Amino acid sequence: MAVTLQTHQFEAKLKKAIQEVKLLLEAQKTARLPSAHHHCYEDKYHLVERVTLVTLASQLNCLSTLGLGRDVLAQARQWAQSSQVSFRFRSQEKCTFLREETRRVEDPTKVVNEVSVGGLSMGLTSKTVTKVTEFIWKFEVSYELELIRGVGADASEKRLLQRRNSSEEITTGSKVLPHPESNIAIRKEANITYLLQHLAEDLATPVFQIDRSSKHCKTPRRNAEVEELLSYLQTLAPWVSKVTQYLAELQQKVVKAATANVFGGHVLVPSLPLFVNGSAQATEPAGRSDALVLLCGDVGSDAGPVLSAEDCN
Repeated sequence: MAVTLQTHQFEAKLKKAIQEVKLLLEAQKTARLPSAHHHCYEDKYHLVERVTLVTLASQLNCLSTLGLGRDVLAQARQWAQSSQVSFRFRSQEKCTFLREETRRVEDPTKVVNEVSVGGLSMGLTSKTVTKVTEFIWKFEVSYELELIRGVGADASEKRLLQRRNSSEEITTGSKVLPHPESNIAIRKEANITYLLQHLAEDLATPVFQIDRSSKHCKTPRRNAEVEELLSYLQTLAPWVSKVTQYLAELQQKVVKAATANVFGGHVLVPSLPLFVNGSAQATEPAGRSDALVLLCGDVGSDAGPVLSAEDCN
C-alpha cells in the first residue's frame, strides 16, 4: 500500500513538471511519462543514463555559484583521483551583552475626570507612563564553506569557497542570554568524490554509463553503477537539507531582521524521467555563459525517445 501511494505521488509530481517542460521544449516535441510512451528495453538504459548526466551537470552548475569555479574544480578532481573530497559547512555563533537601556512609554489612552469646585466644572486629564528596561545583546554569526581533501588537516588540503561574518543587535526584556554565549551551531560534511570522479578531463562534460555486459547488471535500476550513484545522492541530500534548514532558521534568530526568505518559491527539478514524441532539426548544443557544465552529444548512437543533450541544456 505504501509503495503504491509513493508511486502515485511521484507520478503526480511528474505530471505537474511536464506542464513546465512544455514551456521549454520546441513546439513539435511532446514530453510524456515512460509508461505512456512506446519504447524498447534499451531505451530504459538510455533514460537512466540521461537523467543521471543531467543530475550531475545540474549539481555542478549549482555548486559553481557557491565558489566551485573551473580552477577549484580542476584541483578537486585531481584530489579525487587518490583521496576523498568533501564539502564542509561550519557556522559559529556568539552572543555578548552590550548595555542596559531604560525608556518611558506613554499609554496612548488618556483619562479625563470631571471636577466641580465652587460651581465651576473643570476636566483633569491623566495618562499612564510606564518605565521599560531593555537589555541589548550583540549576536554574531560566522560561517564558511570549504572544500577539503581527506580530513583537511593541512592548509594545502583546504580551499575556502564562501565565508560570511555578520552581527545584529537583539533586544530582550530580561538579562538572560537569548542564545548561547559561544556555540558551533552546525558542522556538516558531504563527500562529493563520486561527483568529481564522473567528470571528464575537460571539466565540462559529466560521464556516466551502465555496463550492460557486467554479470552484476540485472536491470536498468539494479546494477552497480546506479547503486553507487544512489549511495552518493543519499549522502548529499541530508547535507543540503541541513545546511538549507540552518540558513533559513538563522533569519528567525534576529527578530528585527527584515531579510526575505530566499528559500521560498518553486524550483523546477531538471532531472525528470521523461520521453518525448517528435523531433526537431539537429543542431549543436548551444553554449551558455552561466553554465559550468553542459551535456554533449546523445547517450547512445540511437537515443530513441530520450531527451537530447540540446533539450536538457
